[in-house]
Amino acid sequence: MIYYYFFAVSLAIALLMVKRFPLWICSAVLVYFIVVFVEDGFIPPDYENYLQVFENTFRVEGWPYYKTITVASVEELYVTFNGFVKFTIADDFVTFIMVNAALSLLLYYLLVRKMLVYHRAASFVLLLPVIYPTGNYFLLRSSLPFFLGLLALAYLANKKWWPAVVLFVIGFNIHNQYTLSFFLAGVAFFYLKRGIAREDFKTVNRVLLISAVILAVFLGFANVFQDLIAQIFSFLPNSNLTSTKINYLETEKQSYRYTAVLSIGVFPYFCYKILKHKLNYREWRVFYQDNNKDLMFVYLLFALSLAGAAINIGFIDNSHVAGRLSRFSDYVLTLFILHTYFKLYTPRETYKLIILFIVLISPLIYPAVYMDIEWDTIF
Repeated sequence: MIYYYFFAVSLAIALLMVKRFPLWICSAVLVYFIVVFVEDGFIPPDYENYLQVFENTFRVEGWPYYKTITVASVEELYVTFNGFVKFTIADDFVTFIMVNAALSLLLYYLLVRKMLVYHRAASFVLLLPVIYPTGNYFLLRSSLPFFLGLLALAYLANKKWWPAVVLFVIGFNIHNQYTLSFFLAGVAFFYLKRGIAREDFKTVNRVLLISAVILAVFLGFANVFQDLIAQIFSFLPNSNLTSTKINYLETEKQSYRYTAVLSIGVFPYFCYKILKHKLNYREWRVFYQDNNKDLMFVYLLFALSLAGAAINIGFIDNSHVAGRLSRFSDYVLTLFILHTYFKLYTPRETYKLIILFIVLISPLIYPAVYMDIEWDTIF
């Protein structure tokens, strides 16, 4: 990971110097880093489980067309994706990881290509330190669903909810940890669509805040409602897998995550300040030139920040569950809110220096991602 870390820092420095950011070239280098990880012998804890899923995948008649033999708990659609790559592209696990990474970056490009230019470079750099290696090497199931969900948010911002629903459904059927976040994003959209049309923004903000408080209280007592929660999600194709994971509410030991400070305090505050500025200066464009799409996207991010805060408050003493359930909101807000806030509230190009600083300290914030680096041998 040491080479990857210096690559991420180098790109962050390049962001300070260049006006046009070569996303395609940088993306190709990112995909190649999968080979570097493997050849350097850096094998994360879940690597063997995902390798077993891939190697043991075999064809069957009818849906899901592929099955596997593994001790790991994985969704059917993820196994189908493994089988498709294995039997049509290459019977090699490293190639599978590279295909997964390339598709993820393609979805990212489809998302940012219509955004204001500075978001493309800034969000790409913020993708590097944690989100890319976690999704495309540490936790392989989580990458494609995350970017599918991101693209779905863009469709919701454009008030095209059918494509968004399709992307959400595909996403949580690859990895069901995003189910709650996708559900909350969909509910928020249908309320915001009506609330924004009435331009009663104080009421909209109040309803979102009250809803977040209710969600936090409900999740705080989620272990009492395990049977009810299991019934609610029983309609899902992987309901047995979901029911198994609901047991984490009881079996996980008491623990806390210090990054919850970001989810509970920093992200909601930054989102609120950006939203407030947007409502006060309606001609200001945050993400898109289309003002209606821009306002909806900002509101969706604000709603996600409140949902992430509610999840972390509800599971304040269960870091494992809180981290999993709020991963989507945490990652989305890392990509789009941090640099936007600092660009708005710091002088001129200072936000680029802040992005560089975030990349530099990322091993301190998420040490598990850089656990193979022996810093004392470097400095």
